[in-house]
Amino acid sequence: MIRSYLGEHAPERLKGFSVSDSWTKALLYAINLTPRKGTSNRKEPSDWEEQIELMVLQIAYIAEKENIPPALITAFDHTGLQIMPVRNQTWAEVNADTVPLMHLDDYRQITGVVAEAMNDDMGGVVLGMQLVYQGTTDKCLPARDIRNNGDFPAVYSPGVMAYPMTYTYNHWADEETNMELFEALIIPYLQQTKVRLSLPPDQRAITLLDCWPVQKTASFRSRVKTRYPWLLLRYIPPKCTGKGQKFDVDGGGIVKPKIVARAQKYVESEFTRQMKEGIPADKVNVDVRLGTIKQRHLYWVKESMTEFAANMPARKKDDEEQPDPASDDISNEEQVDEDPGLLKRPVENVAACTGLWEARQGVDSDDEEEGELELADMTVGTFAISFAHGKDEVAFQVKSEKKKRME
Repeated sequence: MIRSYLGEHAPERLKGFSVSDSWTKALLYAINLTPRKGTSNRKEPSDWEEQIELMVLQIAYIAEKENIPPALITAFDHTGLQIMPVRNQTWAEVNADTVPLMHLDDYRQITGVVAEAMNDDMGGVVLGMQLVYQGTTDKCLPARDIRNNGDFPAVYSPGVMAYPMTYTYNHWADEETNMELFEALIIPYLQQTKVRLSLPPDQRAITLLDCWPVQKTASFRSRVKTRYPWLLLRYIPPKCTGKGQKFDVDGGGIVKPKIVARAQKYVESEFTRQMKEGIPADKVNVDVRLGTIKQRHLYWVKESMTEFAANMPARKKDDEEQPDPASDDISNEEQVDEDPGLLKRPVENVAACTGLWEARQGVDSDDEEEGELELADMTVGTFAISFAHGKDEVAFQVKSEKKKRME
């Protein structure tokens, strides 16, 4: 590419000069580039901001119409967890042909499903994490005495995160594990919150989830509606989970590194212990057998989740109060006044918002009653502090309807 560029724009520079590999590397290092393993970036749709904004409007509309307080808005998100996680980088000799890294090829995983909710003050509360192991019987789960020792409650209770454990043949969550998630985390929290807020048992609530095929099936939606007719399911737009789902936005990048750090400490402690016993470094053997590491991993997950949940309010407060380093000493408040941003704008077109919701076609059978709603003073910012919402998958098809109404 460099040779082609010079030949096109400065051919005279190629006379007596060869664009060698060594020269190219020297140039790249000089401009602070280094060889890196390529990664696949998230590929959000080009209009992801509009899609998320539409969902924010929808959530605000539903919450206002159904008198749903923020504390009755929940969400859950799936993430893969390596049982023996390791950092994918280490120190190695310059220009080394290979960089060996212990356990880098250990692909044993489980699925962690984090459930969260909004609080009365618009902060976030973590309900717990469902853990889905690979197997066909409960023998694939951590030892029974650990599961039953009280450290890992199976059902959420106020102020106590739960860690319900289940299994599938491939450790992927499915319709059954999702229903178990509702029963162990989402529903207990919603029922307890309704009692605390003196609300009726059939008070409407909202749960946000991904547009993952398993979660969009007619069977799954029907089971949720039949068992919990007061619960509304709303979906993050496809390929927008990284922008719209709370745990994906501010949790996964915090919890996973904490788990990795604890796994690293385990390896370091084993090395230290065995070397003190006189075992040569190249003979040290860290026990990572599934039966051993599965129990340790369970505590790494709990400790990391506890730390994450405890720091949520502080992190949000810091985010709100700290000025942008690039703002030239302009306060956040001044910046918001100048450009309030996507999630803090008031609803400017109430008719379009109402029309958008009423124009939905056959998403499910829990259609709201027809009628206009006065939303002139309502803002969507408060409903979006904890969840940068997405929107229902079928609402994608009403953009043309929105455009017609706007015209």
